[in-house]
Amino acid sequence: MNALLRRFPDFIHPPAMLNINRSILQFQEMAGFPNVFGCIDGTHIKIVAPPGNDEDVYVNRKNVHSINVQIVCDARLRILDCVATSPGSFHDDRILRESAFWRAMEGEPGAVPQGLILGDSAYPIREWLMTPYAQPINRQEERFNVSHKSTRVTVERCIGVLKRHWHCLHTELDPHY
Repeated sequence: MNALLRRFPDFIHPPAMLNINRSILQFQEMAGFPNVFGCIDGTHIKIVAPPGNDEDVYVNRKNVHSINVQIVCDARLRILDCVATSPGSFHDDRILRESAFWRAMEGEPGAVPQGLILGDSAYPIREWLMTPYAQPINRQEERFNVSHKSTRVTVERCIGVLKRHWHCLHTELDPHY
């Protein structure tokens, strides 16, 4: 964790440090999806079962102890926001709703970048957060979903790059050590 924290500025770029217009253009070039500046997803990091009475809250849907980490990234795979404190049983939607990123995006108009983020069906639809159609009923909705998926895959690539760079994220971490 200390190594990650020392390199934090190399990987985490809050939206205030980001050229939003550039990111919007880069995302639009991917699959024609307009006005997107970021994508969001969660990933589970295995941990040793924590001591205490709340051990079960860390058990995820695969029956493994984990931390569910929320990542928001831009088109260049730069991390705009990261929440790495949620137990494995927490749903992606809950992590987002309890995050500072949620509060910023729901805050005063103009206080945050004007644009959209894309998330999968685990997230709620908001003015600033678009998810795919669960059951597309026409060609237009199908094209929307294809463009959405082609753009949102960026955050999955970002998570993959992080896990390849930090091999320890593939093992069982002991956050209480």
